[in-house]
Amino acid sequence: MRNGTPQPPTTGPLQPDDIHGAVTHLLETGGYGNHFIIAPPSSSFMERMIVQSVERLDGVTGAEELRSAAAAATGPFPLMRVLADHLRAEFGVNVLEPGEYPLFQRQGTAFHEDIDWLTPESENQAYES
Repeated sequence: MRNGTPQPPTTGPLQPDDIHGAVTHLLETGGYGNHFIIAPPSSSFMERMIVQSVERLDGVTGAEELRSAAAAATGPFPLMRVLADHLRAEFGVNVLEPGEYPLFQRQGTAFHEDIDWLTPESENQAYES
């Protein structure tokens, strides 16, 4: 552990327990960004995020402009602003402190626990071309 964060081994293959410790830490500290979202159907939070993203992309034209604008419209900073607005409007919460994120993630926790983070396909991901 470094500063309370589980560290994967520096050599050898990752083991399920290594991954479980790391992803649990991210869930409990609110460390996930916009790359992992669990939301129920008709989520008011996701609706807010979609509306905000569309507004930020209004007037963007062309593939190259869209490519750079999309990350800024949907990335972690807009996501955190929408989350703060949502928590304030829905729950009257102004600021979440580390450790309080799980209070608002109980529904997703069960789903989170059942994910197979490492699968045979994990070795075949080509994220960059």
